[in-house]
Amino acid sequence: MSQDSVNLHRIWNETSSRLESLSKRVAENRDVMPALEFARFVIWSGICELLEANSSDGPLKVDGSHLRWQCRELQTQCTERFRLNDSEPHIEALQLQSIHEKINTMAGYLSKLVVAGPAVVQSSEPELKILPGGLDDPERGDQVVRAVAEARTGD
Repeated sequence: MSQDSVNLHRIWNETSSRLESLSKRVAENRDVMPALEFARFVIWSGICELLEANSSDGPLKVDGSHLRWQCRELQTQCTERFRLNDSEPHIEALQLQSIHEKINTMAGYLSKLVVAGPAVVQSSEPELKILPGGLDDPERGDQVVRAVAEARTGD
């Protein structure tokens, strides 16, 4: 098992997986142009020829002709979307039902949560009092100074 065969298998496997996921996205009418560009890239970059020349079976499978077929199929799907001028996303009823069930499950869990009351913060600072006249009143000014001094010493 050479490093080249491992790399070729990885290139084939990852490219094939990406083509499959893009095909599913195109079936939903999403990412049609990027899918077409990727399929064109795989064909015109020489990846298909490289993998066809080094095709192998076994645990490190490399199937270049299958990859070329996937690219052609993806291109056909994309061009059919463009030909029909189909631009609305498509979601199958089963997928929509699955999403609906998941949202209902989450809503059920959220409804069971208990909302705590308002948080009460205990302050170590003394309570502030506003005195009419403030420091301008000579009698009150002395009281304020004494109150501040007492608050600082904790008496």
